[in-house]
Amino acid sequence: GTTLNAYGADTVLTATSAALRLRNPSTDAVFTLPTTGFKNIVLKYAVERTTKGAQTNTVSYTTDGVNFVNTAIAAISTYQVDSTTGWQLISLDFSSDAACNDNAKFAVKINFSNGSANTSGNDRFDNITLWGVKK
Repeated sequence: GTTLNAYGADTVLTATSAALRLRNPSTDAVFTLPTTGFKNIVLKYAVERTTKGAQTNTVSYTTDGVNFVNTAIAAISTYQVDSTTGWQLISLDFSSDAACNDNAKFAVKINFSNGSANTSGNDRFDNITLWGVKK
C-alpha cells in the first residue's frame, strides 16, 4: 500500500497494509459508488503497476447502471500507468455532469489494456475515495 491519498488511520503504513491488486489477465473493474444525497462528485485513488501490469487505464462511468460514458472526464479518461515511478494519484472530477449527483446507480469502470493479457503482473489501487458535497 501507500499513504498517497490516505486519510485518518490509513496514513500509517504497517506490515499488513495492502492495496487492491487486479491480477492479469484483466479486462476491467467496475466500482459501484452510489452518490445518493451528494453532488459535485470527485473520485480519487492511488495507482501503480508491476512491469507486466496493464499500461493503459481507460475510465468510464454510468448514471443509469447500464450505459458507460466518459462525458465529464473526457480529457483525462485515459491515462498511462508508469511502472517505474511508483504510486500515481488519479483525480476524476464528475461535477460537470449533473446526472452523477444524487444517483444510486452511479458506477465507475476502469478498462485495462496494453499488457492486460499477460499471464502475470497486476495494477494496484489504494486509498480509493469518493468525495461530494451534501445536497
